[in-house]
Amino acid sequence: MFRLISLVALTGSVIVCMLHYAALGTRRWKPDKGTAFVYRFSIWERLTHTLCLLGFLTLAVTGFWAVIVLRGPLHGWLWILHVGSGAVFAVTMVLMMLLWAMDCRFEDHDWIWARHVGSYLGGDDRLPAGRFNAGQKAYFWCSVLLGLVTHLSGLGLVVPVFGLEGQELIGEIHRYGALLFAMSAIVHLYLATLANRGTLRSIVLGTVSAEWAEHHHPAWREGAGGSPDTGPRE
Repeated sequence: MFRLISLVALTGSVIVCMLHYAALGTRRWKPDKGTAFVYRFSIWERLTHTLCLLGFLTLAVTGFWAVIVLRGPLHGWLWILHVGSGAVFAVTMVLMMLLWAMDCRFEDHDWIWARHVGSYLGGDDRLPAGRFNAGQKAYFWCSVLLGLVTHLSGLGLVVPVFGLEGQELIGEIHRYGALLFAMSAIVHLYLATLANRGTLRSIVLGTVSAEWAEHHHPAWREGAGGSPDTGPRE
């Protein structure tokens, strides 16, 4: 049953993103050329995010490969890879929480962004936002919660200390927690690439154009967020 639910849920998440893009496309703002760039993420933040992403992708691929293709529990080198990447993911999740928890505190202006759903359903997309907007903050805290649930339940599966019924419950919590995490990650990836041009650059190169920062994160930019980048211009 879970195999069918996983196929429907993951495929459905991709289809919803495709339909959104077909209906509304990229948000109206387009990356500018020849303007100054400002720093958004340090190399430490980018490295932590990259390692966390690699750990998550390895967990997702091995875990859902077992569910959808193998139709059984992980074993052999796939199990070792899954558990090892889980450790990497756990450590980097903690580091990201320490790095971004303060920036992800909800503020009064976040409710304005939330009421307009970030303009992802249309309307003016110039909304107040600090270093992270309300949607990114919500995703961050949901990721922390789901990460805690999946890691603790995964640890319970690796070190079985409960009875048969208890282990079955832990397994269900782990599977459905991982599925929710994967679904949210698909949407997060879509919003960071196709839906918001210029966002991917920030987590890869660490910089964004000054105009991008003023448009998407005005409160952060007005608060002297980001220092000038003296690197090459586009």
